[in-house]
Amino acid sequence: MKCSSAVILALASLVPAGVAVAQSTAPLDVRGQQVVKESRAIAEAEWNRMRSDTDGFRSLGIDASPDQIRLDTGVPVFWLTMQNVLDIADGKTTLEAAAQSKDVVYPLVTTNGTGTSVMTMTRSENGWRQNSFGRGTLARNLTSVKAKDAKPAADYFAVEVPSLRRVFLARGRGVGTMIIPLDTEESLGFTSGQEVQVREAMQRLQKYFNERRKPQM
Repeated sequence: MKCSSAVILALASLVPAGVAVAQSTAPLDVRGQQVVKESRAIAEAEWNRMRSDTDGFRSLGIDASPDQIRLDTGVPVFWLTMQNVLDIADGKTTLEAAAQSKDVVYPLVTTNGTGTSVMTMTRSENGWRQNSFGRGTLARNLTSVKAKDAKPAADYFAVEVPSLRRVFLARGRGVGTMIIPLDTEESLGFTSGQEVQVREAMQRLQKYFNERRKPQM
């Protein structure tokens, strides 16, 4: 998963368009479960509509019949800009203060527990709506890592850094928050499923960012 320095720099301080910035500094698992609760019924209704539409379901590209797929527990997603990452790494702010909440992803899971796709629910001025289906790799990694970590579903949330095109699973509160990589990346010292304390994880991303800002010789 590579991202050029030009792209990183262009996106470093941007918040994704339409993100509703959450100012609360409440624990992210608490904030996360609130948005899961708010979005669940709409997500279920949308899923039932899709699974009852033969052509619509086929268009999802899922290699299984509708009765072999279920809508898994929602995972709230919190966004960080690159500046947020740098500030957390330097101890200038905390994940709770910086994180911006918008989406909830609902993995579509087979009867054997394999993630096939995710339904992304997005909060807008008019309430929750289904935004997209897809991201099969994210679905597989989320369900696999959660199953191996084996903590209560309500403990988890996701942290996404759009400018670096990375998503992490996370759980915990305050300085005890643990970032759980979904992919193994030797260059960052990340191993899939192996937790890293939040500030240490942000410092690794900071180093990655800074190395790619250096002028190319």
